Amino acid sequence: MAKISIIVPVYNVEKYLSKCLSSIIAQTYKDLEILLLDDGSSDNSYEIMSEYAEKDNRIKIYKCEHKGIATVRKNGVEWATGEYIGFVDSDDWIESDMYSSLYNTMIENDCDLVSSDVLVHGVDGNEWIDYDNYEQGLYTNLRKDIYPTMLHDFSINMKAMRCYLVPKLFRASILKKIVKEIDTRVFYCEDEMILYRCCLACHSIYIMRKPFYHYVKRVSSAELKPNENEPENMYRLFSNLKEAFDNSPHRDVLMPQLYQNAIYLNNRVLRGLYGIDLGQISSWCFPEMEKLYGNRIIVYGAGACGQALYKEFWLQGHMDDIVAVVDKNYDMPKKNKTIASDYMERLKYEVKPISAINDVDYDYLVVAIYNKSVAEDAVKELHEQWNVPKDKIVCIKSYKKDMASILSLAYL
Repeated sequence: MAKISIIVPVYNVEKYLSKCLSSIIAQTYKDLEILLLDDGSSDNSYEIMSEYAEKDNRIKIYKCEHKGIATVRKNGVEWATGEYIGFVDSDDWIESDMYSSLYNTMIENDCDLVSSDVLVHGVDGNEWIDYDNYEQGLYTNLRKDIYPTMLHDFSINMKAMRCYLVPKLFRASILKKIVKEIDTRVFYCEDEMILYRCCLACHSIYIMRKPFYHYVKRVSSAELKPNENEPENMYRLFSNLKEAFDNSPHRDVLMPQLYQNAIYLNNRVLRGLYGIDLGQISSWCFPEMEKLYGNRIIVYGAGACGQALYKEFWLQGHMDDIVAVVDKNYDMPKKNKTIASDYMERLKYEVKPISAINDVDYDYLVVAIYNKSVAEDAVKELHEQWNVPKDKIVCIKSYKKDMASILSLAYL
């Protein structure tokens, strides 16, 4: 059996460290080298590490100045003496058969990387399995089967290769080469630098469908709390991966994914630091709107869809085509204490109750409601209760895209 080096970065985790270390030393795979790297903790983490090192001679402890997670991971890889390397975060824990299963799979398939699932424990008590979006099995044609969706699968709008380092087993010779190229100043998403560079250096990858790893989301974790240094962090991360991809023969399939990933990560920064969520900012499209030009239009709906439709008529110079805007709940207070007509008032248009349709001449009553079932109910009510002829009712076709996905197209 070959030696596996397990790298455990430690920083102020005295509450969770014992559970983590106990799960590692209880592994059924015994030929382990356990490297505990204290990144300048100010609590009792180092004392706990020392206690475990006295009980188990497979444990090696290192006390370092606080340099950040990328430096810790890089040092761990360079100091590791095992033929294979795994990572465990010090506030998580693992199933007892994790490394025996990963190792056996690695040997049976003679591959460079084995990746398994993660059981995520959310801050709200919910649990779910996070997994790589590939079928279980061995992949040898990485250009065809892995690289095109590794950072971002555009068909499902998410990563296909989840950027966890922890539920995986790496061939040490590959990791030792690629960590020389990472930027240790990256403190958030440094695992992306390591993982995706490693995948580029692999000849084969095995995907497992078993959740051996317990990942705990905590309110205080870096993932949940953006800070003012993250814009620079994202620039360094992007630059590092861009360099790797530019030097790769697979640049054509990797760079569009990297640009999309940059949009996603920077949206997180905008949302966390400034309260701007590009995912909630939508661009509305009405593909059949031009057919209505030149007619007298009543817009039914003063919600998001109706507002967007009215704005499009205004932008296209057809605002005079609209003879009324009506809404069933035109004066009902919303959760944010505003009423549906506020937006229209800012555009100098009054929203009226449905009864106003009896006071104006019109050619079409356009139902501008995004929810299909709600729109169907509105059509039925307009015809049966308000005597609007069916041939005058138009359910406007609409769709919307979030601003983040629209911005990503600018890079392609």
